[in-house]
Amino acid sequence: MPVNHKIFSEINEAQWLWYFHNICADEKEDFEFRRDLIEYSSSFSSFEAVSEIRKKREEKENILVSKTNEEFNIGLQRLFGRGLDGDIESDSKDIKIADPKKAIEAYNKIQSGYNKKTQEAKKDYKYWLGIDLEDS
Repeated sequence: MPVNHKIFSEINEAQWLWYFHNICADEKEDFEFRRDLIEYSSSFSSFEAVSEIRKKREEKENILVSKTNEEFNIGLQRLFGRGLDGDIESDSKDIKIADPKKAIEAYNKIQSGYNKKTQEAKKDYKYWLGIDLEDS
């Protein structure tokens, strides 16, 4: 679809980000397909070298995945006071536990002041990221 198509004048920022995400995912998929095709054709001439390269790449990917999972678990511990394993770190000083009641009150306060004049400004993702739902 051309970039000047009329559909692009009617989408919001979240849709733009989703569109960009899908373009990046397609490019990654295309890269992996071409890489795998090159590895396949190269394996006929040097199977050991290709299998060694593939093994090293898979080890690196496994390290990255485990590191990402570890960072996600740390984020959960900071936000909710416990990770996926359910262990609660009572001696941690940087734990911030979200209070659902305050979050709901903040949401209701926002909705009560919501009118047509401010409706367009509140659709912006930057606005929603700026809302503080925790104690200050």
